[in-house]
Amino acid sequence: MAGKAHKGLGILNAVGQYYAPPPYMPPQRRSSGMATAGGALIIIAAVLGLITAIAIMWLGNFMSYDFLSDYGSEYDYAYDYDDVSSILYVCGAVILIFSIIALLGGVMAVTKKSWGLAILGGIFSMFCIGPIFLSSILGLIGLILVAASREDFDGQQPPAMYMPPPPPRTRFCMNCGRQTEESHKICPYCGKSF
Repeated sequence: MAGKAHKGLGILNAVGQYYAPPPYMPPQRRSSGMATAGGALIIIAAVLGLITAIAIMWLGNFMSYDFLSDYGSEYDYAYDYDDVSSILYVCGAVILIFSIIALLGGVMAVTKKSWGLAILGGIFSMFCIGPIFLSSILGLIGLILVAASREDFDGQQPPAMYMPPPPPRTRFCMNCGRQTEESHKICPYCGKSF
């Protein structure tokens, strides 16, 4: 009879007493897949951003004065190509750093490890620009999907509602042989003191 559940009364312990049922655990939520889809979009945006950063840095190398002077000096340039080259290098480096952060956030979203880093990656993926702002658009869509799927990430499950109290400690009356709670000073059945 120990541990047998009865209709809404709780659980019957070994000595015939009822105690509270085990804690209520809300039903486990199934993963919606939005975090994975959003993470994949953020990763694609980051890869496009990496390609863009490399292309911009290559263009900075192409625009250097040394490279252009190899093709002849018959043209008189109105501005210094070294300044343009430096600006392109800096822009490429910034986009490269943003793309790496976005890539990390996309991986966190796909593995559902850290919602905060996934959001950060989605934000930085919008600044990766990419070809024809494709990285920004994909990053925005991925950010929205990741933000909507917060419950899918680890550590986001609600705790149990309550813990049941332990069953009361009992002892046997030496006079009548019945079992009573240990806190009783007098047997409730025969009146004999312990």
